Amino acid sequence: MKLNKSKFNYEDNQNSLDWMVSFSDVVTLLITFFVLIISMSSMNYKSIGKSFEYLSGTPQIMLNNEEGSKYLTNLLKENDLNQSDLQQLLEIMTQHKLKETEAINILKLEKILGKNYKISDNDIVVELDTNTIFDYLNLQLTSVGSNHLIKIKDILPLYKKECRIETFASDFPINTRKIKDNFDYTLKINKSIYDFLLNNGVKKDRIEIMAWGNMRIKKNITKITFKGFLEIEESSKS
Repeated sequence: MKLNKSKFNYEDNQNSLDWMVSFSDVVTLLITFFVLIISMSSMNYKSIGKSFEYLSGTPQIMLNNEEGSKYLTNLLKENDLNQSDLQQLLEIMTQHKLKETEAINILKLEKILGKNYKISDNDIVVELDTNTIFDYLNLQLTSVGSNHLIKIKDILPLYKKECRIETFASDFPINTRKIKDNFDYTLKINKSIYDFLLNNGVKKDRIEIMAWGNMRIKKNITKITFKGFLEIEESSKS
């Protein structure tokens, strides 16, 4: 007696399972679609803005993109700045190669101080001519000096660390009845600056005073360093 053995056709069976591949692809795409819909229902403009900045490599692309532009506009509002400041913000980001959060604080500084500053690592450095801010004969601050110090006072709330104020004198020897030597001259300038800032509400721990006489920079310069200015995360109070 012969038994009919049914032959298993592997190729036919393989073809019959091809639909599963397509089906799994469709299901995956559907899941991805719904995940995107849900995630986009609540936009995080801050994250989106940063993504555009890092991917594009140029701040101008952020402005040309709807989400990037909306993020920058919101950032200006959060920092009590106007839409008209947007172009200046982009220029600062481009010129100094800064992130938008760093550029915001530079923008605030420029509104107070103008462009008379330098960026050194994470510090902001301002150099003033001591002859214009300090009256050598009467040993007191001039009106120009007082105005500059008011601006310094207004900048301090923008960041947390101390402000270093250094005074330097030229090699020209100073020896009068009121001033012993070049070092004593810079000490008197420092005392005037220190007293002025304290009298205008600045706390002692926000000021670091250093007098150099003619030991380092051989010029009559008052150097103001806002230490760690670009490390700002949130504003502090002066």
